[in-house]
Amino acid sequence: MKAKISYTVKVEDITSEVQKLLIPSLEILNRLSHSRFQIDDNSLVSSIRQIESIRTSMLEVDTRLQDCYDILVGYNKALSDSFLPQDQEPTIVQEEETDERTDEPVSE
Repeated sequence: MKAKISYTVKVEDITSEVQKLLIPSLEILNRLSHSRFQIDDNSLVSSIRQIESIRTSMLEVDTRLQDCYDILVGYNKALSDSFLPQDQEPTIVQEEETDERTDEPVSE
């Protein structure tokens, strides 16, 4: 069973806390990338278990990455919102596609 937890840190420590949260995931990815896997015709059950173990590890990494992503998106939004007047809504600016050679707008 999994449970979400939360705790409070200073705003200036958010990125370093996220970095700390990423370390176990990076270690798992490193371990997985260096592991040797080969399907054993004589023991398919063993191969199935190995695949399931890899999938479980990858799910753990993905879950942690999602947590870190959510934290940083929220932090980025908080930073953006802090620069706006209280009654002003943020605006989304779409960049025009330009021709790399001429830097002119590309017509559709």
